[in-house]
Amino acid sequence: MSDETTTTTPVLVTLADGTEVPDDSPAWRAECLARHGHVCQLRTCTLPARRAYLAELERTQGAEFALRVADAYMKDRERRKTAAS
Repeated sequence: MSDETTTTTPVLVTLADGTEVPDDSPAWRAECLARHGHVCQLRTCTLPARRAYLAELERTQGAEFALRVADAYMKDRERRKTAAS
């Protein structure tokens, strides 16, 4: 049996602000957690409220972040619809 440890090279990911970081970086983790929190909030909103929420995110966090949240919400919604079927 070998005592070799397997190391993997982190994959570079791009944050919403355009910065490239390793996929194991605290900045990427923070962005993912923030996106998830917004998706959870959007689950409770009506369509007009979701639109207003995303518009406010775009104003405060930038267009790219708002698009990523909207995309994550749509993927979450589809998963939840499929799971409920």
